[in-house]
Amino acid sequence: MACRHTIAAYHNQQIKRVNDFLKHWDLSHTNLEVLRCLHTTSCTSQKEIAERIQVTEGTISHGIKRLFDRQLITRQRKWKTNYLLLTEKGTAILQEVVPAYERFIKNNSPL
Repeated sequence: MACRHTIAAYHNQQIKRVNDFLKHWDLSHTNLEVLRCLHTTSCTSQKEIAERIQVTEGTISHGIKRLFDRQLITRQRKWKTNYLLLTEKGTAILQEVVPAYERFIKNNSPL
């Protein structure tokens, strides 16, 4: 039980550091993962994104609203499902953030 607590505490600390880094772009770790997911798939539903990045649909819902408000993503309705797509603005910010994020992760890796 103590080991699980230590891992959870470490994970939460790392996410906080990543979120602090991503504030420059007004993004959170979850926002970035949503953008990355949309970049690697043609279009996908909110439920599929939640499953892929392993967060709750509630967490995704909040993140998607922020990304939609910033015009980084858009919705496209097909039959009864709303699909999410990356906009040009979303692609541009992703191309700026990902290299910086990868350098940050590499330089701050505990290993």
